[in-house]
Amino acid sequence: VSTNLALTVTSPWSVNGVNCAVTFQKAVVSFQNSVGTPIWAINGMGNIIKANPGYAIAQNFADVRNTSVTYVNVAGRAVNYTKTNPTSVLEVTYFDTFGFFMNGTQTTACQWRLLVDGVQQGREQWHHSSATTGWRIWAGDQNWILTNIPAGFHTFQIQVLRAGGSNECLNGWANALQENFLKVEEL
Repeated sequence: VSTNLALTVTSPWSVNGVNCAVTFQKAVVSFQNSVGTPIWAINGMGNIIKANPGYAIAQNFADVRNTSVTYVNVAGRAVNYTKTNPTSVLEVTYFDTFGFFMNGTQTTACQWRLLVDGVQQGREQWHHSSATTGWRIWAGDQNWILTNIPAGFHTFQIQVLRAGGSNECLNGWANALQENFLKVEEL
């Protein structure tokens, strides 16, 4: 028997009268709900664990300033998540303090984007400056709905670039009193 194959035994146990499946794979037993999503597992050490909490979150980021005119990773704004269902949708939410220093040019100031395993997903989030100078700062969120991510382990990373309408892009707040997070949730 190949260790890459899974053996499914139907209906050996039930929860609230619903028959569920058990899958044996690579020395791990996975208890699944009626649609095949793992809910509990026995790992290779014999421990019972929650198979997948359904989300991953990173939070409490530091203040990061950026002046690069090419996309760069925003320090700390990354999270890993293992998607369990190949047909499920992922919702990614990035909440932070955003800002930029306007340089008097009325055009795009800063652009943010989401990478999954190093590849851009969804659309960039752009913010525009006015023909004045000074800081524009706000707390807000950016969201992506991803329908094309396969099951398995993935790294989610936020990047930013400074465009012509700003001298500097801001992520986070220096006193760390502002809540911020990057969350991936499997729907």
